[in-house]
Amino acid sequence: IKAKTKYNLDLMDLDMLANWLKEHKDAYVIIDYKNDGIQILKSIREKYGEMLQRFYIQIYAFEEYSTSKKMGFGKVIITLYKTGYSDEDVVKFAGDNDVYAVTMPVNRAESGLPMKLKKIDIRVFAHTVNSIEKYKKLLVNGVYGIYTDSISPLKFP
Repeated sequence: IKAKTKYNLDLMDLDMLANWLKEHKDAYVIIDYKNDGIQILKSIREKYGEMLQRFYIQIYAFEEYSTSKKMGFGKVIITLYKTGYSDEDVVKFAGDNDVYAVTMPVNRAESGLPMKLKKIDIRVFAHTVNSIEKYKKLLVNGVYGIYTDSISPLKFP
């Protein structure tokens, strides 16, 4: 696939990604679909079923959880930026299900929710964080990791 990208990154289709994953046994991919989620998951399952445990599925509603798990995907991440779930709803759902992580916008990551989730051993990711200073503050607040556009992994403390 030929196109200009930020940071001179290579664009990949699913076949290219699968080949790359075969060469990089320690790598995992977060699937963040915006539309046609079930169809995307079905395509991945049909073509790359032997790799399902390498794909972490990011869902946008609690209702999507059971479908993702039934399809064989091992790790589910709940993202909160499109929802109105209360802290109590999120903690209860994450605690009652095999949720890998919860990801949320920075403003929510600065609230008390990350510590509530940390107490029940649920990882919290914040997005989008583009400064080391902000990252450090979020870590103190219970955040496990971040999504970033610009921080190189080599710059993390």
